[in-house]
Amino acid sequence: SDSKGGNFVFVLLSSVIIEIHFKSFEFVLLIKVLKYKKMDKMHETLRDFAKHYTDYIPEIPVLQHVPSACEFFSHYVIPNKPFAISCPENHLPAVSRWKKTFYLEDKLFYMWPTTCVIPIHRPYPIVYERFMEPEIRKMQCYDILLEMERKWQRTEYYYVKQPNNLEEFSPIADDIRADVPWATEALGKGPIAANLSMGNADNFTTLHKDEYDNFFYVLRGSREFKLIPPIARFCIPSKRYKKFQWVKSKTEDEFEAKDLNEEIDFIPSEIVPETLEKNGFYRNIKSYVVKIQPGEALYIPAHWYHEYHQSDDCFTFAVDTQTELEKSLIKDTADELFKMRTKS
Repeated sequence: SDSKGGNFVFVLLSSVIIEIHFKSFEFVLLIKVLKYKKMDKMHETLRDFAKHYTDYIPEIPVLQHVPSACEFFSHYVIPNKPFAISCPENHLPAVSRWKKTFYLEDKLFYMWPTTCVIPIHRPYPIVYERFMEPEIRKMQCYDILLEMERKWQRTEYYYVKQPNNLEEFSPIADDIRADVPWATEALGKGPIAANLSMGNADNFTTLHKDEYDNFFYVLRGSREFKLIPPIARFCIPSKRYKKFQWVKSKTEDEFEAKDLNEEIDFIPSEIVPETLEKNGFYRNIKSYVVKIQPGEALYIPAHWYHEYHQSDDCFTFAVDTQTELEKSLIKDTADELFKMRTKS
């Protein structure tokens, strides 16, 4: 009888344990179902938000007039909305003067700007999972222009683009307006930096975002931009890379990689606007394409993802002024959406 009693207790305990395990499984399953429902709801919310945002900005407006400070602030700064300007009143003196190559050669002949140089077969910054910085040289502008105009037998790419480098170009300062008066009036401050960039079709940027507002003026050539709104942050991944720099060997006519002992977050090349539009939950996020010609300008608010490519028929000169804003509602919104995604 003791044996039968023991067996009964064992069977009873076993059934209790099995029932507990089953209930635990049910509980875990219920939690997972609720989590997936929560994720589905979140994704649905994100899809709706992206759709409404795209409806709000169906295309980038092109103004045929220079906006007032009030119009600029209320229609574009507050809603974090890009726009382009195409009108004669917005032209800088450089637009007409810089059409003549001999004018530039005369103005720039004795200048030694900071020049970026990279191997011709490595235009993209990521090489073998390394982020490659260009080699920095001091070159006469005349020589840079000659190199850019060469189509054959080139071994290097050249371009000029350094932070706040207008001081290097003092002979042509009268042709360029670094400050945008109506923007300064609206924002209550001038630009924190003004850059002159010089390059041809070999010079381009990859997808990135800035923490400040940008004004791009094209003075010669053309530049085509692709823009993606800040709400895309929750579906654009970035990757951490070690930083290296291209250095031309003094003994051999080849470039070597110098370790800078730094790291950088960078958006991989395969993440491009076209793939975003086909990307499941986030297909409602739209990309915009804007081409800027000489005399035209483009305002890109802070936190908008952008990249550009330049004309291949000649070299392009452009000015980029940067203004830092203290607060950004769209950045806070994008940050919250990003937190929702990472928590899920």
